[in-house]
Amino acid sequence: MWRRPAKSSASVWPSFGDSITVEIGESVDPSSRFMVLAAKVYATGLVIEEERTKLEAEEIWSGHVSFGQHDFSEVDGGSVNVPMASVGAAVVGLRAVLDLRSFVPVKKVTEIVILSDHTVSESALRGQAKFPYLQPIVEVLQNYKNEIIENEFPLVTEIKLTKIDAVNNRAAKLAKQLKNPNNLDSANVSTIGDYELFPAVLKSYKLAEGKKNRTNDEVGHTT
Repeated sequence: MWRRPAKSSASVWPSFGDSITVEIGESVDPSSRFMVLAAKVYATGLVIEEERTKLEAEEIWSGHVSFGQHDFSEVDGGSVNVPMASVGAAVVGLRAVLDLRSFVPVKKVTEIVILSDHTVSESALRGQAKFPYLQPIVEVLQNYKNEIIENEFPLVTEIKLTKIDAVNNRAAKLAKQLKNPNNLDSANVSTIGDYELFPAVLKSYKLAEGKKNRTNDEVGHTT
């Protein structure tokens, strides 16, 4: 897979930004072996206006990685499903954070939070593969998480996941929009490749052979 690093859509880092929020979402079509792993990255922080404190957020990146039949053509068997795409989207989000570190004032950022409507991503962030076939992707997620905490963002001691309702997930809406291949080139988002994610997805794809798309309860879906 080719590699195109994420680049900020903002010209400058906002003055209020002392934390990063990564919103992740996915869209999956098992019958056509197609899935979109989407993420949005925001600079966030508290501001005081008229004696009131409120949370401000500014989007600094929006992008995705897509997988289709051509990516899996050399793999015998296999399948795609929501858990695979959800954990993969978390990888895309953290890869974008790493790519953006030259734009982000890393010594100012104290917190990084991931927003997802799936608890399977929460387990993966703790290093736990909820299903055995997810292990290759979970390992990449852990590598990126550790690189952020140990080497790049000195004030960040942990990356947490907060569950949000699916209806409020803008990254999921983006993924559904990009599920139509005709929108991939027209959407105003970044397409990034990932040398580590690609082989991990292929391994998970093979291991997931015969595993159907999970129900909301199995994935830990919030509505």
